[in-house]
Amino acid sequence: MEDQSSILDVLPECSVCFEKLDVTSRVLPCQHTFCMRCLQQIIDARNELRCPECREHVPIRQVTELPTNILLVRILDGLKRPAIARPKSTSPPGSRTNKHGESAGTFRAAKNSSNPQPCAKALYKYEAQEPMDLSFAKGDTILLRRKIDENWFQGELNGIVGFFPPATCRC
Repeated sequence: MEDQSSILDVLPECSVCFEKLDVTSRVLPCQHTFCMRCLQQIIDARNELRCPECREHVPIRQVTELPTNILLVRILDGLKRPAIARPKSTSPPGSRTNKHGESAGTFRAAKNSSNPQPCAKALYKYEAQEPMDLSFAKGDTILLRRKIDENWFQGELNGIVGFFPPATCRC
């Protein structure tokens, strides 16, 4: 396996300031990713944002309106911990909704007085779509570690940490 320091050397960098991108980096609609600091400086200086790479106009006022680059977040998270085998699932490939048409990642808040950490109870089975995703079964209680953005959470189940899409979640 390749040394982690050499992996860090090939991580993408912001093409404006040439610093390594991190989990706060934002992706533009044109799919170019930059550090948050550079994007905010552009907005502050010009009262608008155009992609520094392709010059496409981005109709926002604050950098926080832009989504995080979830692929970059997954890569960086993967570098922090060793690979863990994921449980196998028996759902058919490509199934993302239940018989009611609801998303497989639908959650409701789970109350657990013995554990003060926020958690969610799975209403439906979810099969990991990517190696860094978290698989779980209906009824599992997932500890919520952090909200990545409006489409992704990071959670933990039975010592396995991964990402999952919370279609609905009250935390």
